Amino acid sequence: MDDRTCRVDASDDHLPRIAQTLAGLDTDHTLDADPDVLTHLRATAHRALRATGT
Repeated sequence: MDDRTCRVDASDDHLPRIAQTLAGLDTDHTLDADPDVLTHLRATAHRALRATGT
């Protein structure tokens, strides 16, 4: 999009694959996603935090 930003299409029909793709990004990012995707990503993030004792 410019010298410091880009767009990544992480769409998939399998929610865990979307979470894996986004978790693998080595930079901060913002999401433009359907509510179902956001719900799944939040649940995944909370499970990961609980697993680390956070």
